[in-house]
Amino acid sequence: MIALCVDDEYIPLQSLKKAVESSNKISEVHAFDDENDALEWAETHSLDVAFLDIELHSMNGLELAKELLKIHPQTAIVFCTSYEQYAVKAIKMHIDAGYLIKPFRKSQVHEEIDHIAEKRLQRQRLKVKCFGDFEALVDNHPLALKRKRTKELLAYLIDRRGASVTTAQICAALWEDDSIDDKKRDMLYHLVADLRTTLDAYGLHDVFASGRSGYSVNTEAVDCDFYRMLAGDEQAARQYTGEYMNQYSWAEYTNSWLEREIAE
Repeated sequence: MIALCVDDEYIPLQSLKKAVESSNKISEVHAFDDENDALEWAETHSLDVAFLDIELHSMNGLELAKELLKIHPQTAIVFCTSYEQYAVKAIKMHIDAGYLIKPFRKSQVHEEIDHIAEKRLQRQRLKVKCFGDFEALVDNHPLALKRKRTKELLAYLIDRRGASVTTAQICAALWEDDSIDDKKRDMLYHLVADLRTTLDAYGLHDVFASGRSGYSVNTEAVDCDFYRMLAGDEQAARQYTGEYMNQYSWAEYTNSWLEREIAE
């Protein structure tokens, strides 16, 4: 997990950072003594858990938490404070958080991290519905993508079932045109950025992959009716009634293939 630590006092900040990075559940730690610098960093980086002091400079830790959650809705928040009454204020602000009462031990930091890691394992994966209209959900809410074509890009990658697809293949599907120009490359770049940023904001870092060979999805990180049907799930098979990603013309090929498979 990627962690953020914010405290306006240098020694407590370094102590917290050292305790957090000593956990085997943490891959990166970024520490800031200024909340505005922390927010600026969060706008362009992935984030899983934030350890926040309550008393800061221009805003307190509660306000900082709300701003971070706007950027990364699935971030786990842990408040580090000398005052237990802040827990009541956090509840009133609808912030679900953990608490470390200063002074705290490294073992207590690890306990919070382990609890967060366990909750992340239990959290529902990206849920994808292919039968009928295509939909992508997180915790039963639509994945908040900025562009309609980003949703189509995700649908196309889901349809490819983990196979890597090139820029040319994506352009041919999304724009129904085999030609590639700078305009289409630029548009695809923005779609990819939107998809990656949105998935990262929900903590779904492992769903989307890109490399020299192209783009793909990790099928193990997705709960998909189409995938479950192919794996022999009878309940998923009953959900298919001859309709597959209805809103996309390129999906007709897969739908025809499914109909032939069922007929056989």
